[in-house]
Amino acid sequence: MGDGLLDTRGQRARSALAKTAYGTGPSLLLAAIMLVLGAGLVGWAVAFVGGLLGLSIATSVRTEKASKHAIGGRGSLA
Repeated sequence: MGDGLLDTRGQRARSALAKTAYGTGPSLLLAAIMLVLGAGLVGWAVAFVGGLLGLSIATSVRTEKASKHAIGGRGSLA
């Protein structure tokens, strides 16, 4: 695993997209389920707060594996 210094622009974009998806995915899934079940304003609040927290995770971790671990994923970081 490298430090990302020699990654191409496409690899960096793919990594950023994956980290954002891993960070925001679970919260947005919960919000979508809540909205389908009729929890209007609460569902939108969960989506907003979950999105902000997911972006916070995505910008603070270095690897996709670390972003999975930050949201409660199982397994080691090694």
